[in-house]
Amino acid sequence: MADTQVAHPRSGQGGLAAKHQTDITFGEYLMEMASIAVQAAMDGERAEALAQGLNKVAETLLEIADDLSDDHNVGPEVTSLITALADQAGDMKQVAQRFASECADAAEAAKLAGSRVAKVYGEDLAAIEDGGLKHASAAAHHA
Repeated sequence: MADTQVAHPRSGQGGLAAKHQTDITFGEYLMEMASIAVQAAMDGERAEALAQGLNKVAETLLEIADDLSDDHNVGPEVTSLITALADQAGDMKQVAQRFASECADAAEAAKLAGSRVAKVYGEDLAAIEDGGLKHASAAAHHA
């Protein structure tokens, strides 16, 4: 099968046969990594705010249960249920905090992936230029 040139090549991939072009350009990859990092950071901030809100809910429920425990018109089963709700809010707070931590890790990983790929890509571009080439050749072509 002959290599055919693409009429509208992807940005930065002009002159390459269609079978050698990628589905994503380097710039698109970097933008995607940046987008992932930003979204993960935003999700982490929201999770941290949720954890703080859940902490307030748990504290308020415990105060209510304490206040009601002295009320002779409220049975102990009611205060037990309110205390159980407070415990569940505390559990949800811990989950939200873990999620916030994982989001921070994901944001950092996306930044790191982008910067490491950019470093290697820059080295590849320098090698291509030093070799006087237009494009790099994949290892599969040398087998």
